[in-house]
Amino acid sequence: MAIEEMRIYIENFKMVLSAQTDKCKQDFSEHIGTCKHELEEQCRKTTETNYEQSCKVFSL
Repeated sequence: MAIEEMRIYIENFKMVLSAQTDKCKQDFSEHIGTCKHELEEQCRKTTETNYEQSCKVFSL
């Protein structure tokens, strides 16, 4: 009886751990996506600013 209870406990633990792992992977993926978007936006703004500055210098 105790062995069967331990087996059930271990199986339940594996399912909970798997669900938590999947949630962490999903959260991490979403966070990476947000960071990537913010980095791309910052690069775009920097490129535009650099272009505008070079145009101002060229027109002087």
